[in-house]
Amino acid sequence: MSVKLPLLNVDIIREISTNLPLSACASLMRTSWFFYHETAKVALRHIVYLFDTQRVELFARFVCAEDGRRFRYVREVHIGADGYETYPALQWLSKNIPRMTSLTTIGLADEDGLQLAPELYAAIASLVSLRHLRIGGAGPMSASLLSASRSKLQWAYVQWLPPYREGPDGMYLKRQSMHPLQLFSKSCDTLEKLASHEWYTPRNMPVSTIVYPKIREFSFNGDNYPLILPYVRAFPNLARLSLEDINYRDLLMADMTGGLITRLQEHRALNMKSQMDAGTWNKLEQLVGSITDLYIFAPICHIDRLDLINDVPESQKHRFHDMLFETLPFARPKQLQIISGSGALLLHPTSSLAAILQTPAGSRLENLVLNIDLDENDSEGDVAAALRTFAERLTQICSLRRLRLRVWGFSLRISKDSASRSRRELITRAERSLQTFDAVQYARSFAAATPPLEDVVAAIMDIREMEDVVATPAGIVPEDDAEHYRGKRRHSLSHPLQRDE
Repeated sequence: MSVKLPLLNVDIIREISTNLPLSACASLMRTSWFFYHETAKVALRHIVYLFDTQRVELFARFVCAEDGRRFRYVREVHIGADGYETYPALQWLSKNIPRMTSLTTIGLADEDGLQLAPELYAAIASLVSLRHLRIGGAGPMSASLLSASRSKLQWAYVQWLPPYREGPDGMYLKRQSMHPLQLFSKSCDTLEKLASHEWYTPRNMPVSTIVYPKIREFSFNGDNYPLILPYVRAFPNLARLSLEDINYRDLLMADMTGGLITRLQEHRALNMKSQMDAGTWNKLEQLVGSITDLYIFAPICHIDRLDLINDVPESQKHRFHDMLFETLPFARPKQLQIISGSGALLLHPTSSLAAILQTPAGSRLENLVLNIDLDENDSEGDVAAALRTFAERLTQICSLRRLRLRVWGFSLRISKDSASRSRRELITRAERSLQTFDAVQYARSFAAATPPLEDVVAAIMDIREMEDVVATPAGIVPEDDAEHYRGKRRHSLSHPLQRDE
């Protein structure tokens, strides 16, 4: 007896097809006229990558089928720059992008590779459907696109060409009138996320009067000595801020002494005064950046989550400690993460990090993630004693709930004249203190002495095997369950258009 299969409603079949991978769409299109038409729509909901002439030709053949009715189903296109063998491929794109009336996301590669087709940028600017824009290697043509765009953007990521690649007629000298705050003005009432990287702001940049009330996330880098007030006024509801590598260039080219330190201090004072005179954000939910970035940008509001990277040169590591000492009282974070902190955070005799956090700077602290890199400058410190003092002081912070402590001691060993010295003589005081340090007992005692503390992860790493232990007030957590507590080492803001994994 044959079994009669139930017939599915057309709407159900269409809905099922929307979840198919691209390869399945291609196979299904060959089965019937219905799927030839409907599955083509599904296929065009996937990202279209046009990185060379061959891909453009294949895409053109596909979307031009059915009398070109498929153009309106294209949602997201990314255009490369280096694989175009002939100009007609770019010319075809320029002519047909306006037909993609439902296109919401577009990505453009380095405009150096697209200079043969400036009309492509004009075609993109004519669209009204775009909501997400990503441009890498942006220059004059990209700036013109942003100025002329008719779309109301929600997310935008722009990485600008370095000035040396823009040439004598580039934008570097024109940037006073072409700041991102002005270039995106047509989307000021819709933009929610903005990233502008490798932008160099002239010092005489006037404060913009354009306000972006919906922007909650802003990321920028490569901007030497930025003024904070224009961003406070432009983004009154900002929640998440990324400042990574703003001054990395200066720190590589100059030692942090003399004139550079004075300049950093003067710029910090300028930013602080402008906020005291005109106001600042009530608070930030998160700030990601280097300690130097935080120091010179100088927000004087509370920051719920503060993720800091140490960008201070090895020869000036004590500067990290000094800058942290000045910035934390303003931020008063609930969550504090420090990557590659100096040994002074543990070993400073009067103002270690724990001592700083006993002040109002630590009054809101709930989670602390601290990675400390010990080096030869810390070789004569009693690290074990410092760790015990660190724990004793942190137990007095009543709000603390979680601690992630990692101490890296691989660079403690002094190598100078090692060939003429015995192995015993090469072991430093810091190494000797770590050799007898019991990380298990340390984590257990810490958790037991701090009732509000939910868990502790302590990792002590030197020339021996790594000791990594998890403890809660109830005792040491079995290894099978410990990974739940360890979590990721570092968290940072994602850029606009970057998908969460």
